[in-house]
Formats: sequence, C-alpha cells, structure tokens
Amino acid sequence: MNAVACKWKNETFEGFWFLTNFLREEGFQEKAVKTITEDLTKQYEIYRGVLGKLFTPHFVVSSLGSGSGANIDIFHPITQEKIGYVSFVINEDKNIEICPF
Repeated sequence: MNAVACKWKNETFEGFWFLTNFLREEGFQEKAVKTITEDLTKQYEIYRGVLGKLFTPHFVVSSLGSGSGANIDIFHPITQEKIGYVSFVINEDKNIEICPF
C-alpha cells in the first residue's frame, strides 16, 4: 500500500503551475505529472470553449479512503463550479493509473 495520498486532505492550489509543482515535490514521475495535467487541461479547455475567457482554475487534491487512490477536482475560481476531475491510483514507483469513472 502506498501512503502518499493518505496524507492529502483537500490541498488547494490556484493554477496549473502550483499543482504540477506540488505533484513533483511529492515525488511523482514526470510521466504521471504530464498525464494528470493533460487530462485536467482537456477538461479546462472544453469548459472554457473555443472563444472563452482565460481564467486560472483552482484545484483540490485529496485522498480516496485509506488506500493509494487520489482525486483532483478542478473549479472555476469565481463561481466555485466544479468543472472537472481526475481520479487515479498511485503505484509504488510513484507512477499513476487514471481511473475510468
């Protein structure tokens, strides 16, 4: 069992830069960081639309139970509307597997 995610309790970050730095500081492999940010970026782009205004989303990182699962929710900074999320399992080597829910 990997205890990395177990210590996360609604860690909040403003913007992709702070989120990616957090994941790197937690020791995630670069491939895992890229996979997570690409997934969240797609959701952000879909929500924003082709001609939508740019904004800095907020992210909330938390563990899923007592195992090695984690969730990152993405929110609009003003309306606090949840605009997406990614759930994943953290492997022992600090790589991840996205959960297809």
